[in-house]
Amino acid sequence: MAGQFDDLDSFLVVAEELNFTRAAARLNISASALSQAIRRLEARLGLRLLVRSTRSVAMTPAGERMFTAVSDGLGTIRREIDALGSQSEAAEGMLRITTSEYAALVVLEPAMRDFLTAHSGIAVEAVIDNGLVDIVAGKFDAGIRVGESVEQDMISFRVRDAMPVRIVGAPAYFARRARPEHPADLARHSCINMRFSGSGELFAWEFEEGDRDFRVRVPSQLIVSDAQVALNATLSGTGLSYMPLDLVSAHLASGDLESVLDKWVPPLPELHLYYPDRTHQMRAFTLFIQHMRHWAKAHGQADRQAV
Repeated sequence: MAGQFDDLDSFLVVAEELNFTRAAARLNISASALSQAIRRLEARLGLRLLVRSTRSVAMTPAGERMFTAVSDGLGTIRREIDALGSQSEAAEGMLRITTSEYAALVVLEPAMRDFLTAHSGIAVEAVIDNGLVDIVAGKFDAGIRVGESVEQDMISFRVRDAMPVRIVGAPAYFARRARPEHPADLARHSCINMRFSGSGELFAWEFEEGDRDFRVRVPSQLIVSDAQVALNATLSGTGLSYMPLDLVSAHLASGDLESVLDKWVPPLPELHLYYPDRTHQMRAFTLFIQHMRHWAKAHGQADRQAV
């Protein structure tokens, strides 16, 4: 394909100069090499494009038609290449990020406050999906997920440490129901559960006992796919919910929520930003990655203070 474009470019220069010597000088090749390129193009097309004599060069009718088409086509291609080159160096463009709702709340949105202010030409679209997403097939620039779910062929780095998890309920709920003392006791409770938007699966609450990890499919009277809706319902006394500590710490401190089964619940794994290997990256994406690395270093440590 590259050779065909080279031959078309050679024809265009000859047609502009109507002189092989001057055209060869412009292309920085020998006149004989240029002549071979034109003969190769004519043979491929099965058309005579140029009429050559010892003194002059003229275009045939087919050559004139080809000249018009090539001038327009290559001109468009050159302009697009120049524009793409400028875009790759410009701090502008749209970045598409796939992220879980929790990662969007505690990482992406806070990190973007200073970034978007500093780079007015860059826009970020955050697509919230609590399931696993193929970022290549989905045409995303990057994703933020728990590190253990990131595919090994991705470039990734930590943006948030592991976060303690709490099972929480409102005092009004515990006024009606005895506090569970073992994960098995949850079978007799009303739980507010999350459904993964991508796969449609219900989230299984995770627990640990010594070196043993296990999951419990809790009875769910209310199922949602939005953490804020789940939190609101929990505060109103509808049921128990399984929440990262940083989303409920203020409510625990105020007494609006109480936690149970703390010793049984493992922390939420650390969050990673990940993206496919790219030899050539847009300037906007490079700036985004640099900012996220800096933000993670300054803010990514989870608040481990017990509540």
